[in-house]
Amino acid sequence: MSSTQQARLERAQRLDSDESNGTVPAPVHVLPMLWMGVVGPLLLGAAALLWFSGQLASFCYLMTLTSLGPGSILVRLGWANRAERALSRRTRRLVAAQPHPAYSVRLGLNASDGRAPGPVSELDVGPAQDGVCAVGPEALYLVGVDGREVTIPLAELRGAVQLPRSQGSLDIHLRDGQSLELKAAHPRNFLIAVCGRGVRMLWEGEVPHADSSTVTRPR
Repeated sequence: MSSTQQARLERAQRLDSDESNGTVPAPVHVLPMLWMGVVGPLLLGAAALLWFSGQLASFCYLMTLTSLGPGSILVRLGWANRAERALSRRTRRLVAAQPHPAYSVRLGLNASDGRAPGPVSELDVGPAQDGVCAVGPEALYLVGVDGREVTIPLAELRGAVQLPRSQGSLDIHLRDGQSLELKAAHPRNFLIAVCGRGVRMLWEGEVPHADSSTVTRPR
């Protein structure tokens, strides 16, 4: 059994258990954080070197160097958001063509691993491609740029597991054993839309902060 199979088996068992539903994390605003963590300290350090001398300048310069570590993390986060914005641009027309609220996603993120056969599992197998997931009142509608379309009735969903933020993916499980991983361009909006339809949602790995928005409904 592959690591992907084992992980998905454990997620399916969690979805069938009495574990409480998860929450959607609060939004992260990258630009203000980037300013406070990188640009602001750099300007402060430069000003200290130009206009001050002695211990004050040394202190400000040291604080600037100290901020570069966390600042580099924010830069990487900003770069990840850049990729998400690019995905949104590439699928803009496909999103606009859907009759229900739709979200830009990446499909085909896994290899074939002997999972339950079916159109949903086939869409999960690479190569990776852009696509959209429309959230309707009774089903999820998946459309890939290659033209493949799959409808998942909400009644057939076992639930979904939100993977750690480093992946930003949602692993969807059907009652017949099929599974599909989606990586959304705007994960929080997508999660809120899916949870709003009453889909059972769990969290894997990192636990959201206490101020996260609880949008799931009881089983």
